[in-house]
Amino acid sequence: MKAKLNLSKSNYNTEGEETYHAVIKHSDTLTQEDILDEMEWHNSTLTRTDMRAFLESHDRTIIRSLQKGKKVVTNLVHYQLTAKGVFVGENDQFDEDRHKVCASVSQGPGLRQAINNKTVTLERGRAVKPAPRVDSYTNLHNSDPNTVLSPTYMARLDGDKLRFDPADPEQGVFLTPMADETGLLADRTPIRVADYAQAGSNRTIIFRTPDDLAPGAYKLEVRRRFGQTRLATGTLENMLVVV
Repeated sequence: MKAKLNLSKSNYNTEGEETYHAVIKHSDTLTQEDILDEMEWHNSTLTRTDMRAFLESHDRTIIRSLQKGKKVVTNLVHYQLTAKGVFVGENDQFDEDRHKVCASVSQGPGLRQAINNKTVTLERGRAVKPAPRVDSYTNLHNSDPNTVLSPTYMARLDGDKLRFDPADPEQGVFLTPMADETGLLADRTPIRVADYAQAGSNRTIIFRTPDDLAPGAYKLEVRRRFGQTRLATGTLENMLVVV
């Protein structure tokens, strides 16, 4: 199965014309355990234990070298340290409150040679329109499970593109009643959450569950605009309940 080439509308125009940038949707995601499965399948001379020990030693060696201030160059990947943050003047010192040390990676010659237009073919997909993504819900009230809405108490949403304009009544966090103890509800009018805080990263929202939610099941959505008109919705996969 090939990776798909999707197009997403860019935020800038070229000579008055709309432009798009490519978004690659991969056909699958492999973990280190999956890599070990592949290595075990194609290699009959090394045991899985040997291969796991090598990979773990390889990772530790790279991390230890970076911690010592060294740059690591391999055939596939180059590793090095970078510093983030703003320095005020050429004599400014590194300050942990204002600056951060990070690791960055770039492709090495082996990977560059292996991945190119002649070795990888892409299947054309549909254009991608940006939308909020709601990955998880966390109930912040004591030990209440993350399947429960606790009226009057705080909860957290994590995902991506969650920032919205609070002045627009069509944007925000919405809870739509789906069912009560008697079954599915005919009236599914969404309830807009009034109290919340948006994190600067665009990936987290802290909100206060409304006081007067009736017992039952609710669908949680984040709605926000992209551009002047298009309203997009991100929906939490699982229903939440008020007990």
